[in-house]
Amino acid sequence: PSFSPKLGFYVSQMQKDEEKNMRMKSIFFGKSVFTVALLFTILAMGVAKAEYQIVFTQEPYKKETEKTSGWVFRKSRPEESRIVVLSPDGEISVLTPEFASACDPCVSYNGKRILFSGKRTQQEHWNIWEMDIDGKNKKQITKDLGDCAEPEYLARGSITPPEFADKVRWIVFTSNAAATYDEALHEVASLRSNHEERSNPAERSEHGEELATSLYVTNLEPIEGRGFVTWRTTFNLSSDFSPTMLRDGRVLFSSWQHHGSRYYPYGMFAL
Repeated sequence: PSFSPKLGFYVSQMQKDEEKNMRMKSIFFGKSVFTVALLFTILAMGVAKAEYQIVFTQEPYKKETEKTSGWVFRKSRPEESRIVVLSPDGEISVLTPEFASACDPCVSYNGKRILFSGKRTQQEHWNIWEMDIDGKNKKQITKDLGDCAEPEYLARGSITPPEFADKVRWIVFTSNAAATYDEALHEVASLRSNHEERSNPAERSEHGEELATSLYVTNLEPIEGRGFVTWRTTFNLSSDFSPTMLRDGRVLFSSWQHHGSRYYPYGMFAL
């Protein structure tokens, strides 16, 4: 067969490019391995010398048969959970012994206070509370707002025009106070009922037809002439949840978008 010099040039150039790409991949892989190894080394050194405490939620152990399936984004709070602090020496102390359930701890920026979701009896609604870092001086923040969860500290701000000088501390949290059913879960529950013949009300409530959650804000310190104010900041036929404050003061959150037939029947999650 005949051989084209021009084709040979292209093949040779492709081989050179491929060899160059392989070398770059090898260098990148080597740097990546080194970076990961260095990161783990730094983390190990940091953990070994750590002198700080870690606050987290501790849930009761359940056997595999007792665990219930659910969505990736779980809106229900873990029952019989508690907030604990882990000391550098490995000792665990319970910060919420007087609560039937408590979770969602959020440490203040100065490290002196903790926001959390809790209820003193299993029959109560979940409310937002605040306490000292050692668990003392607990103060109830929300009341008569349904089930409230996922509190986060926000930046100080004012809502008093025109100077907006009286800045106070605010928090954001989720609540089902609007008492509207989640559109997405209602659709999913209906489909499962029709196609899987789930006629048991208990099963239907487990898999859907839950109250939708929205984001709310309230102030921790009284505003002159207005006291404490609370208002709803998001409106969605499905649920908004998992708020977190960005460095510039804006709030990032997850939203279950379920508009009509888009991505039917489960909708989509967005930030």
